[in-house]
Amino acid sequence: MESDSALYVTSECAANSSYTDSVLIRETSTSRLYRVSREGKHFMFKTARDNSEMLTSLIRREYELSMTLNNPYIAYVFTYDSIPGIGEGIVMEYVDGCSLADFLKENPDLALRRRVLLQLFEAVAYIHRKGIIHNDLKPENIMVTRSDNNVKIIDFGLSDDDAHYLLKTLGCTLEYASPELLRRETLDVRSDIYSLGLLMKDILGNRNAFISSKASRQSPDRRYGNVDALIRAYSRRHMPALVILSIFILTAIIAPYIQIAHTRGIQSEREAFRDSVYRDTEERMLRLYGDLEERLKDIPFREFAYSEMAVAMEGLPAIWQTYTEITADKELISSFMSHYTLLQNDHYQRLIDIIGTKPLISTARLPKEEQDFYQGLFGRGEAYRPYEP
Repeated sequence: MESDSALYVTSECAANSSYTDSVLIRETSTSRLYRVSREGKHFMFKTARDNSEMLTSLIRREYELSMTLNNPYIAYVFTYDSIPGIGEGIVMEYVDGCSLADFLKENPDLALRRRVLLQLFEAVAYIHRKGIIHNDLKPENIMVTRSDNNVKIIDFGLSDDDAHYLLKTLGCTLEYASPELLRRETLDVRSDIYSLGLLMKDILGNRNAFISSKASRQSPDRRYGNVDALIRAYSRRHMPALVILSIFILTAIIAPYIQIAHTRGIQSEREAFRDSVYRDTEERMLRLYGDLEERLKDIPFREFAYSEMAVAMEGLPAIWQTYTEITADKELISSFMSHYTLLQNDHYQRLIDIIGTKPLISTARLPKEEQDFYQGLFGRGEAYRPYEP
């Protein structure tokens, strides 16, 4: 939150209050958010904008929901209290930071944007596992801390069955609301998926546009079914797609030659030469993939395993390019390429099966320090290196 905000209004609480130095930080159509102090520590205090029964009950319901949540990317709620001169409200963790909208205005680098996006995904997945639909995911309700750039969701005021009514009657922001929410239809987690798709576009722009576009489709049935599916789709963007595509293209190019290589009579001297090249190719491929397979045993997460495989496969051209250097015989070159392709496909499938058994970073149960480390490394798109505290 910007310290120079025009909404800051300082006032002293009543002398008999345990909270002092209240500062109005933000005012919305439904609530007021204050920074207050107690025993030398800052807290956030959220209260209804007025004393109407509807807004007061909204704050109380938000407290009851928020008390069940305990996640590092959601502002922690301590208690429900009353401050003279302000009223009743929720006492929660003070977030020293700015809104997601202000964070993005500072043009953070891509690695940091990806890190924030993954934390947002994790927070919403956690909310859904608790049986809660947020209904109001938007940049104003997502904070990013100044000290460590961590996400903090601060508002659960519309996480209720009355969200359809409240969203339209209280003057709330409709830009990120799902079509089914606006149509007052039955809601499920895909309503939040729609909002996440729009937020993903805000955070990453045109990068991974297919994923964000699918998440924000008009029909819920055409979106990702849950946040875990969205996370899996986002994680797979690091698969060496270009390498895989090259393999298929190469296979298609040389396929017509495979039958020729097996049916045409080959002279004994050419057979001996061919067999020696076959053996050399097999040995080189075995060394390349054998070393990679050993490295994969020590890599804990699927994203890093794919990155490590992509790095290793950069050595493949050095193998098949030698064919044109040792002979000009097109039939032999075709035979060599056929043999190379068969070997490549066998090795590649075996490694894909190994990698498929590894967990995604987002689903691993790790201490926060290690999660931050791995997610930061993942965001930079680097190959895996052992974690050294």
